[in-house]
Amino acid sequence: MDLGSRVMSLLGKENVVHLFLAGAFVALGVRSSAQQDEIDALEVEKESLRRSNKAMQKAMWDWRQSLFHLAESDPSNSPISLSKLRAIFGDEDAAAAAAATSPAAATTAFVAAIPTSQNADTDISSLQS
Repeated sequence: MDLGSRVMSLLGKENVVHLFLAGAFVALGVRSSAQQDEIDALEVEKESLRRSNKAMQKAMWDWRQSLFHLAESDPSNSPISLSKLRAIFGDEDAAAAAAATSPAAATTAFVAAIPTSQNADTDISSLQS
């Protein structure tokens, strides 16, 4: 007789199944505990990274504001021109923004978009068909 059949005869079939299931649940519990510890550590790291990210965003915003202030207050002494700063940061010129909201500016932009080549008729006819 081998060892498995001896254990089965001593403990009974149901007891062996119960011991196996209990061992499986203990193993799952240990694994879940380890995973929960890892999740907790990752959450702490995530909060730390968020705080660091917010601090970097604030520092970058402050640098941006100081560069704009320097370029607006003393353009001759500024290391970079205001127009280049606006191009870098994607800000549009305040005058251009105000002009874009007026109906006359919209008409001007529309007229500027009309093709002026000799093939303008063919461009328009190709759009109509």
